[in-house]
Amino acid sequence: MKTICLCNQKGGVGKTTTCFHLADAARRAGLRVLVVDMDPQGNITRALSHDELSEDAPSMPQVLSYRTPHTMPAVIVAGEWPGVDVAPTVGDSLAVVRDELLLRGQRSEQRLADALKDVDRSAYDLALIDCPPAIDLLTQNSMTASDAALIITHSRYFSITGLSRLLNTLSVVKKYYNPALAIAGIVVNQHEDVTTQGRYFADELRDLAAAERIPIYEPLVPKRVVIADAAEGGHSLTEAKTREDRQLAEIYDSFVRLLMEGPTS
Repeated sequence: MKTICLCNQKGGVGKTTTCFHLADAARRAGLRVLVVDMDPQGNITRALSHDELSEDAPSMPQVLSYRTPHTMPAVIVAGEWPGVDVAPTVGDSLAVVRDELLLRGQRSEQRLADALKDVDRSAYDLALIDCPPAIDLLTQNSMTASDAALIITHSRYFSITGLSRLLNTLSVVKKYYNPALAIAGIVVNQHEDVTTQGRYFADELRDLAAAERIPIYEPLVPKRVVIADAAEGGHSLTEAKTREDRQLAEIYDSFVRLLMEGPTS
């Protein structure tokens, strides 16, 4: 099982949407997928779970907490499609557990990695971890548990300025907690190639990525309402009626191939 975390401390860059469409592309490629929801908002849980979960259903907060006995296999539920399972987050308690981990201190950044050891790795080909929009213990746990990090961003000024901070966090996690952690690449979302600003900041991102020797996944994902709408509605882009929408699905197909072929150390 190859484990990839999708990360950026900036909100609104499309981490959850990308996670959704990668899971869809992976299962259509015949891969067995586990999606782990590490975002207190629980959006990927709502988008991908086959059944609606009650607020008191056991989920990732109970797995990560030191005060509850739940294991990850005990909370995994069926996803929207065959071949996709979800380790969900429901309710408001993941933020509380994050604070519990902070107070606990020693080895708190290893909590998710330890929980994943209970999962039968032969049951899945790919695990996708949806990180919160923050650099906190939940994100550090996700990075520590992963083979590689996939950076999700925009071709905009603030996204570029925040990238160095994220790269520094990845470097710290690699040095102290997960020496095998690699950077799978950068996915650029909501790109507007028709605007001067979009093209300028895309070139800036390419230059920065080249300097850091990080691949940028091509093509850049264009700004299209249907991408977010499909994820929020819980349906595949391949169900869309237009050829353009189906071509968007092919972008994620290519990204899954890059993920599976890319580095794990």
